[in-house]
Amino acid sequence: MSGKVLVACPVLVLLTASAWAGTITDPSAGVEAGGFSNPISGVTSFNPAGDPGHPGEIGLYNDTGALITGLSLSTTISTGLDSTTVANDFNCNDANTALFPNPFFLHCGIAYDGSSGKLTISFFGVNPSDGDETNGTEDEVGEQEGIPTIAPRCIGTPDGEGCTDIGHFILVFNDNFVVPTPGNTNPVLTNGWTDPNNVGSVGSGKIFNQAPSFGAADLWLLLAGGALALAILKRRRSFSRNIGS
Repeated sequence: MSGKVLVACPVLVLLTASAWAGTITDPSAGVEAGGFSNPISGVTSFNPAGDPGHPGEIGLYNDTGALITGLSLSTTISTGLDSTTVANDFNCNDANTALFPNPFFLHCGIAYDGSSGKLTISFFGVNPSDGDETNGTEDEVGEQEGIPTIAPRCIGTPDGEGCTDIGHFILVFNDNFVVPTPGNTNPVLTNGWTDPNNVGSVGSGKIFNQAPSFGAADLWLLLAGGALALAILKRRRSFSRNIGS
């Protein structure tokens, strides 16, 4: 997408590219294809600093047995930010993002409630199914038809030979959605969620009191027979640290 849509609180911002505002390193969140993994149903929170050895990246696989047609992440940031700050400083990737387009979803959006500080980043919208998303044979990368389930043969060995592509994906929190690739093994990575310019006492444009943690994902699943269900993987207690002012 190339435009931005703002509505009244909560503010909804549809974004595709990184922008800079003063000394703020823009916090970004994207979905990419990837091979290292944790089961999505077993993860209760996401630290945007990333997994050990994978800065700014959380490797996951779809163990739900259904097609993931949308997902959202939520955390709490400083309260009272204006819509311009949210629009300029928070970013997510959709199918049209220039360098790292979303391989599984068409759209993304960011919603912010200024009174509570709740920030929600959502990835949604898929192309019509071509019927091969749940048979364990296609990785669906670049088709924007959702995240397929892991291949049945790989349920017990998700990181085994021939199992690290189908159903695997990465949540990437690096600025501009940068992930290492075979030809770019040592990229310069910046992360707006952990940048000290963004973290500290609120003031001078800072948007966090401390680095945030996202609660477990909310998933939209396409079940057998075409039924659509919302799987709330977020447990009925808070996994997000309150970092509002």
